[in-house]
Amino acid sequence: MDITKKILLLTLFQGFVCQRWEFPTKIDGLVGSCVEIPCSLRETSGTFGTVWYLYHRREYPQFFNSLRNSSVSESYRGRTSLVPGKNSCSLRIDPVRREDGGKEYYPGIAEDQDTNAFKQQRRKTLQLYVTDTASIPGLIGIEEMVEGRPKMVSCSVVHTCGSNPPSLRLNKAGQTERQSVDLSDGNWREILTIRYIPLYEDDKTQFQCTATYHNGRTSQKATTLSIRYAPKDVTVSLPKNEAVLEGSDVMLTCSSRSNPPPHTYEWYRGNSKIKLGSQDQKIKVQNVSKDTEPYSCTAINDVGRGESPPTEITMQCMYILLIGNNAKR
Repeated sequence: MDITKKILLLTLFQGFVCQRWEFPTKIDGLVGSCVEIPCSLRETSGTFGTVWYLYHRREYPQFFNSLRNSSVSESYRGRTSLVPGKNSCSLRIDPVRREDGGKEYYPGIAEDQDTNAFKQQRRKTLQLYVTDTASIPGLIGIEEMVEGRPKMVSCSVVHTCGSNPPSLRLNKAGQTERQSVDLSDGNWREILTIRYIPLYEDDKTQFQCTATYHNGRTSQKATTLSIRYAPKDVTVSLPKNEAVLEGSDVMLTCSSRSNPPPHTYEWYRGNSKIKLGSQDQKIKVQNVSKDTEPYSCTAINDVGRGESPPTEITMQCMYILLIGNNAKR
């Protein structure tokens, strides 16, 4: 054998040994959506035709062929295409069908039936797992919210359709930013981050993220918000359905809404702060008269404080009540 033939055979042998197909051994696909299987052929230069095979004990049908579409099994025609890239054999299936699942696939070079991952790399194949259930988004950053303090909240979902990711939508207003992260092996994470400014009106409401997939299906994640805020709507109230007589005693109550509840109360008579019992939610005013000054209160929690408007104690004179009782008789 002359030297030229030896060099040629050595070159072919080295090419056969060094070629290496890089692709995951398993990937998930959503029925009706698309799936993109990442694949590259290492230690190869130039262009080459790509073929993907469906593993079978006797025959190895093709479900993609970049050179001869007529060689592709009819059920896959029009649903498979290459994802652009250098030395790429990455494959896109769109839409994914339920019957695509539970099967094994592997790539090869279209011009050479012997040059493929199954023969060269210890029968390496990819298994496609197909599901009808869309992945549910995750929410991060919804803890420890305080009214008025901006909070970065992220909604994210993992998918396998890199070029056509699910669309994420939030039910709260704020400045948003979108990001796609390649997690490798055909998995991507779509992230929607919002700069949310908590409002006390949103306390106990739902913070919801909705993911809409390529096939139109949706999935949702919702969490009830707990927003800490200072006391609101602070009022001083008198006993209901109870007449206040001049010279009698009356119980006043300081009411408000807040999260967390108030831990301290301050009471004022006119402009003067009442010291005795001022931390109680209720106080007793003794011997009320028409000259009694208005009362107000301040409710205080860990976030802040809220003040009530001055409230006058309206009373009825004794003789008016007696006249009213005699009239009823």
